[in-house]
Amino acid sequence: MLIQEPEPLTIKVPGKGKGRRIPLKILSYKEEGKCVCHALELDLVGTGDDYAAAAKDLKRAIETQFECAVEEGVAVQFSAPARLFLLYDRLVEELLRGETNSSNTEEDFYPVSWTLEFAETR
Repeated sequence: MLIQEPEPLTIKVPGKGKGRRIPLKILSYKEEGKCVCHALELDLVGTGDDYAAAAKDLKRAIETQFECAVEEGVAVQFSAPARLFLLYDRLVEELLRGETNSSNTEEDFYPVSWTLEFAETR
């Protein structure tokens, strides 16, 4: 594996359903010399010079998205293209089988799971 995977993370965001948890699929990869963490269900991306910085940037983007949604009274309704979900699922299956990424173009992709936990709305 060519990349350092971000640590699993629980992010507390404002919203209805206090204590409810939702899993997030995070696809980590390199793009144009930067490390990227992409939350597929939200289609939000964090970037940085390393994966820790990209994960921190993504966490901040997710928190901001939910704070703005609560303030505006709107739902968060975005998701990444279906092909990225399929790639994530295939990479997870390969990891479970103990296989390495099979394609040279996808060797820098790594799937990670985070969790959103809803907290009290301010």
